[in-house]
Amino acid sequence: MARADRLLPMDDATIRDRIVASTLLLIADEGLDAVRHRRVAEHAGVSLGSTSYHFASRDDLIEAAFVLYLDSATALLDELTPTTPLEHGDQELIVDFIVRLLEEEFRHPRFVLAEYELLLYAARHESLAVRSRRWEAAQRRSLAAMLEAVGAQRADDGARTLIALIRGIELERLASPKRRVDVRGRVRDVVSGLVTGSGRRS
Repeated sequence: MARADRLLPMDDATIRDRIVASTLLLIADEGLDAVRHRRVAEHAGVSLGSTSYHFASRDDLIEAAFVLYLDSATALLDELTPTTPLEHGDQELIVDFIVRLLEEEFRHPRFVLAEYELLLYAARHESLAVRSRRWEAAQRRSLAAMLEAVGAQRADDGARTLIALIRGIELERLASPKRRVDVRGRVRDVVSGLVTGSGRRS
């Protein structure tokens, strides 16, 4: 759930920021096993001493990359969230929001892969697991507020359902990138069911 242009090292970035962005790029391209101080330094175009100066361990590098990813994902969600208050009958705006989110992130599917690697890593490291849970809870509250505004009776449960739907579509597209998926139709069915109690498309 992140914009690639917010994850790439910028020419005017600080050395620390370049190191963090390069760590995330390595994870996206080669996985977590690729993260080593020397590899990151080469990728960032900095000295090995610079990486060890800013980050004492490999875990510190990965944690910083995860925080960068979460910050970028939050910025993307804020950018795509409808700016006008939703009302009853506006569920198609929720559909548009989710479809645009999926379209945006799959412009660069390698970062979707990085997200899942980082989420699994975070699950085994309590400080990151807490941050990850807080981030997902914030997104759930945002979705629940949208659903409640358009008339859903069980908005929090509905938000959990939508997050599960998004995750399912992400995994399906990662596993079968060439398979055609009716994302809009699938999302519309679920949103309609959550709002009206029917599974039919509106």
